[in-house]
Amino acid sequence: ATSGQREVGEKAKGTVILNNFDDKSISYSAGTKITADSLVYILDSDVTIASASSSVSTIQAETKEAGVTAEKIGPEYNIDKDKRLSVSGASSRNFAVAKGAFSGGTKKQLNTIAKKDLDLLEKEILDAEQSSLLDEVKAKLGKNESLIPDLTEVKIADKNFSGEVGQEAKEVSLTANVEIQYYVFDDTNLKKEVAGRLKKDVPSGFEIDKGKLAYIIDNTDKNEGDVDMNVKGEATVVKTVDKKKLLESITGKNVVETRQILKEKFGAEDVSVKSNSTPLIFLNSILPWSSKNIDVRLKSE
Repeated sequence: ATSGQREVGEKAKGTVILNNFDDKSISYSAGTKITADSLVYILDSDVTIASASSSVSTIQAETKEAGVTAEKIGPEYNIDKDKRLSVSGASSRNFAVAKGAFSGGTKKQLNTIAKKDLDLLEKEILDAEQSSLLDEVKAKLGKNESLIPDLTEVKIADKNFSGEVGQEAKEVSLTANVEIQYYVFDDTNLKKEVAGRLKKDVPSGFEIDKGKLAYIIDNTDKNEGDVDMNVKGEATVVKTVDKKKLLESITGKNVVETRQILKEKFGAEDVSVKSNSTPLIFLNSILPWSSKNIDVRLKSE
């Protein structure tokens, strides 16, 4: 529904009788304002009124008829016959009188299309389509692909309104094509890049735990077809361990020896030994002689 309004109508017209009680002629130019209370009328053409005639006891005013048009539209300008009016620039005794009732003044309100109606339609159609378009895009993303939210833009590509601003209408509609522009990045590649940048800060004898690598995209920007990303990354580092040497050190050892070797030689803070078959007691407390039967898992806190 449209929210604009506009008043339309016609201006009232009529004829006035202009009086001249002065001893000299009076001239009024077209456009002179003639008022009745707060209602203003405009003189249609130039008018000259001869001087009044007088005798010893009386003054006989000279008169002249002239057409006037209301300054504004509206039925309130349809004044009655004999209504007294004052003339701009004239003395109060040189007044005017409506020769007959004025007519033709009309006014009505029209519903029109406002700028905010068109803006609201665009917003509503964008809001309605944005969620579904985003869902479509996310369904097409690869396993490791992620959207860049700041650069995702839903916009109206082509639009056709049923009317224009100011046009008389009770309703207005919009037919439009909505497009989504979006950018994605590969999460795996970005983590590799972050790890590479952080690597220079990793102490000697340690390495980045790939399972505990995190990043935050602080802000993004498009620059001549490229995308600039400001990324903050952090990672947990773990002690570098040569698993081959570790396995060689513990094959055939009992649990007590294993714990001692791992703590003293490889710097482990805690050691847990588990068997996939039976509890490690008595004879079973000795680790296998083949490293192929031993699974070492390193964990950082």
